[in-house]
Amino acid sequence: MDFKVRCIVSYEPNHYTVGKIYQIKDGIFTTDAGLRLNHFGHTTTFEDAVEAFNDWLPGTTKFELVPDLPRICEVLGVEVGEHFKITTGFIYWVSEGGYIQGDKTAVNTPTLCSLINHPEKIIRTPQFSEDEKALMRLYVGEKLPWFARDKNGCIEAYEVEPGKEPTRFTANDWEDEHSKLLSKFLLQITWENSPFNAAEYLEGLE
Repeated sequence: MDFKVRCIVSYEPNHYTVGKIYQIKDGIFTTDAGLRLNHFGHTTTFEDAVEAFNDWLPGTTKFELVPDLPRICEVLGVEVGEHFKITTGFIYWVSEGGYIQGDKTAVNTPTLCSLINHPEKIIRTPQFSEDEKALMRLYVGEKLPWFARDKNGCIEAYEVEPGKEPTRFTANDWEDEHSKLLSKFLLQITWENSPFNAAEYLEGLE
């Protein structure tokens, strides 16, 4: 049984990377740590396989089926048309024809090589549920529009954009309001894509 899955929630970040696509071949699943797991060999459908695998996985690690995509999408771990960026800050996406395009700059050879050789540096645009959007609206209404997740997984909402330190985010002024959330909330906001401006994101949906 061969297919591809994407990690959408990772309880064990050393073994599974959120957003990364994994190839299941002959029922064998290889984790980031190099473990080879055989939990798909006796299933005949993706739904059966994921149910069997999720029963074995600890915590809230979850996967979703990845349809056939242009090869460059598999390499980068993104969907066709999904916006993402790297350290330059420019927005990129893959067209249906499999070409990488940019909104403000052409995709030159160094950028393309960086994307292919270092997909872990890609910052994916978070995708939120309606409940998560409602939660963000509550915090924006309370004038706490900035969200940031520390390296240890803790997440807080801030009045103004927080400063980034080696392992955590902090308010730039001791008078700035901030509020801690349960770490299981807004899992699409990660250390890599923090700080996240919820007010700007919600405005873009309207």
